[in-house]
Amino acid sequence: MVNISTKKPIISIALATYNGKRYLHDQLMSYTLQTRLPDQLIVCDDCSTDNTVKILESFAASAPFSVNIYMNKAKLGTGANFGQTLTLCDGDIIAFSDQDDVWLSNKLERIEQTFIDQPHIGYVISDAIVVDDTLTPFDYTLWNYRKFTKYWQNQFEKGNELDVFLRLTITTGMVTAIRARLRHFGPPIPNSINHDAWYIPLAAIYNYHGALIKEPLVKYRQHAKQQYGAARMTFKKRTRRVFKNNTFAIMHDIQLLESLIEYIERNRSDVQLVDSAFFKLKDKLIHLYARKEINNRIVWSRIPNIYYEMKLRRYFKYGSWKNIIVDFLS
Repeated sequence: MVNISTKKPIISIALATYNGKRYLHDQLMSYTLQTRLPDQLIVCDDCSTDNTVKILESFAASAPFSVNIYMNKAKLGTGANFGQTLTLCDGDIIAFSDQDDVWLSNKLERIEQTFIDQPHIGYVISDAIVVDDTLTPFDYTLWNYRKFTKYWQNQFEKGNELDVFLRLTITTGMVTAIRARLRHFGPPIPNSINHDAWYIPLAAIYNYHGALIKEPLVKYRQHAKQQYGAARMTFKKRTRRVFKNNTFAIMHDIQLLESLIEYIERNRSDVQLVDSAFFKLKDKLIHLYARKEINNRIVWSRIPNIYYEMKLRRYFKYGSWKNIIVDFLS
């Protein structure tokens, strides 16, 4: 499935920026400190209104590798902007990067060696150190936060990647790298969907296996303006947020699965599809439709529908008992 070559791979970094002046310099400097320097940095800026582009241009003037900066004429949004960035990369390996994190110095070296050692894989995912906005570490990693335990890591390594992705959110762009071949899954990426939630599930559906790098390779910065994060909250605050956002989270997942299914059906003739994977995708979508309907009902009238989803074990294939409680009470 993946071309095996003994030549040294070309590594591209795909960076999408938007009003990133506060933290961008730290991220750019971490590229230059890599024990294996990238061959190319491709940046697409999504109509920043601060001095992000000036920071990029200043960096490009002295960077020890090729830097290409593209400025969008109209704002695309995160997912579409990253998708565009990937199409411009020339590398055999493409490492996703956010603008506000900091890479550990061995990140690209570890990624390159993993792809060389396992020529059959299509992507890699690593862990990350969760830090505050001053880069002070918290006492947990991204995998701890996402409940990506040894059990689920073992399931992933047994080839059950899709089952893991349908149960847990483990993909975050800044810990992910892909072989260039996976770029044919896009663009266009639907505007409301992030690149990591698009390429990696599709890779699993089409039976491109991945590998785990079981160590942190990124300092994952937590700050007030980021889209998604991994900052721990008090039990009370976390519970309130889960109940408040339950319907939104369900609708977000429905939109993602509908978009993935639409893409697969539109391109079914192009690539050999694993039908069992497609069935799982549709089965989870049916479960999400059911949860949406449950949340539209008066509390006590939800019980029959919840019981039906429990009987089919969909709550446990695609979530946990906590989803049952939230669906009943939210």
